[in-house]
Amino acid sequence: KRQERWQRIVIEAAEQARRGKLPELGVPCLFDDAISTANTFDLAVIPWEEEQRTTIHTAFALSNPATIAAFIGPEGGFSTDEVSLAQKHRIVPITLGRRILRAETATAVTTALILHELEKRL
Repeated sequence: KRQERWQRIVIEAAEQARRGKLPELGVPCLFDDAISTANTFDLAVIPWEEEQRTTIHTAFALSNPATIAAFIGPEGGFSTDEVSLAQKHRIVPITLGRRILRAETATAVTTALILHELEKRL
């Protein structure tokens, strides 16, 4: 039921934003399974409170991505081991700034930053 609810939210948000294409909502899975899909994207990022230098802008400068994955952590954030494992799968740790954000806020901020970078390229 949660997956159906989340899909409705995606559809409603896309309609409200007048998006022509729906973002893809994957099924919940284990972290190891999720990061193994990173190589199917042109760019994969993982916001991490320990990252100090790499921003979404920097990550975009490293590639010209058409497909992007964002891995948003749980409350309490990702562990150092999880981020190290993610990096082995070409996932780029990025900073969202100095503030620690809640998971739902980090999702919105990351999405907004990605959209901003994409729109700069139009």
